[in-house]
Amino acid sequence: MTEGWRSTLLHLATSMLMIVIVVGVSRARRLPLRSFLGLRWPGARQTASWVVLFVVLVIAEEMAAGPLGLGKPEPWGGRYAGWLLALRIVGMVVLAPAGEELVFRGALFSRIAASRLGPAGAIVIPAILFALVHVQYPAPEMMLVAVDGLFYGLARWRTGSVLVPMLLHSLGNGYAVYQRLFG
Repeated sequence: MTEGWRSTLLHLATSMLMIVIVVGVSRARRLPLRSFLGLRWPGARQTASWVVLFVVLVIAEEMAAGPLGLGKPEPWGGRYAGWLLALRIVGMVVLAPAGEELVFRGALFSRIAASRLGPAGAIVIPAILFALVHVQYPAPEMMLVAVDGLFYGLARWRTGSVLVPMLLHSLGNGYAVYQRLFG
């Protein structure tokens, strides 16, 4: 098995495991998934507004990349092909955002928001943890991941939905895939 297959399968398995654990623990504790995890869609206008704001954030981050010393993402070239490429894209654009958002802006957000730390703590603490699990990136890029995490947390708080940050995270990862394929 090549290194590409191993890393792709590890990422897929990790993302699926996060989803299974969060949903499993929530059900075992008889927590209402819809309200505890924020599994509900806000209105189309509110969702579209967050998408537009996220596009503005991504543009600002692209403009900041140069001054922060970040180069262009490394193209995948021929490293992944066929099914491996398809699995990698599904993992990055669907499974990783679903798993990470259910953990950070779903379960953690709900628990922290209900504590004395309130919404501010529920936005900041998961954003920091979110950045820390992205240790594969250099420090300036981790800082941008933290900014994204803060933005996702703000979207979770204002919409009451984990689905909006999940959508935004998927769009961001989709852009990262685009950069690696065509950038």
